[in-house]
Amino acid sequence: MVADELESDGYLNDLQVDGAALDEADTENTDIGGCAFTGGSLADSRWHRSRWVDSTFTGVDLANTELVRGSMERVVFSDCRMIGVRLAAATLTDIEFVGCTLRMANLRQAVLRRVRLVDCVLVGTELSEARCTDVEFLRCDLSETQWGNPGPRERLRLAGCELQRISGLSQLRGAEVTDSDPVVLAHVLAADLGIWLSD
Repeated sequence: MVADELESDGYLNDLQVDGAALDEADTENTDIGGCAFTGGSLADSRWHRSRWVDSTFTGVDLANTELVRGSMERVVFSDCRMIGVRLAAATLTDIEFVGCTLRMANLRQAVLRRVRLVDCVLVGTELSEARCTDVEFLRCDLSETQWGNPGPRERLRLAGCELQRISGLSQLRGAEVTDSDPVVLAHVLAADLGIWLSD
């Protein structure tokens, strides 16, 4: 599958797609449903107001893919390269990311419901004003993530995560943080409050 085969206001339904070449695709209101993508690339593609449902992405390059104000439901991403992916103001429901790299991703003002991230790298990711309900980060690298101006957050769990130099951690009231280095956590919280701990 190549970018020229995509049409706006269309849909991809019940397809097994191996080695897609959708780099720099630019489409609007094009929905993906019941598809399994393996390998290939959607890097630098733009999906305006699109909806992805009941699909899987395995080993796909999604770097700088844009789904701003779009939606995903019941989608699984495994071992995907998602550096700089743009999901600002998108709605993600029943989503799982496993072993993915989401460095510098933009999830500002996104709505996350029942989202699970396992063994993912999110260094420098923007999560300001994100609304999180039943969201779990398990063994993820959350270094330098930004959590300022928090939206509503319920049942947010961070387990075994790297928390160095997080911005806005003190605003995550009610979040459950487990299996993290308590010394690192104390330093991050103190720095967020403008307090410097000396040795």
